[in-house]
Amino acid sequence: AVAPSVIACSAAISACEKGAEWERAMALLAGMREHGPAPNVISVNATMSACERGRRWQLSLEMLEALWRSGPHPSTISVNVAIAACGRGAHWAAGLSLLEGMPRQRLQPSSATFC
Repeated sequence: AVAPSVIACSAAISACEKGAEWERAMALLAGMREHGPAPNVISVNATMSACERGRRWQLSLEMLEALWRSGPHPSTISVNVAIAACGRGAHWAAGLSLLEGMPRQRLQPSSATFC
């Protein structure tokens, strides 16, 4: 059998994101962590976005925290997704805290950060 690539797995997670299938996205990410291939920041960002769309803002924040702890290193997109999730969950203080922390993490806000 041919093992799936990280690109194929990330594409499947992205499809879940588009359909707000956050539970399925989480399951795919868990499968990558358990069986491979190792997820990259794109895989995690797509899963975070699926959770944001599914109104599971806490899960997006938990995944961002896990990226800070154990990698892969979060990107500006990672933080943007978490900020959007906080906004959707009406937790603006948490989103503002993430924005304020970006320089400490050597991340530059983008135009999407403020949308």
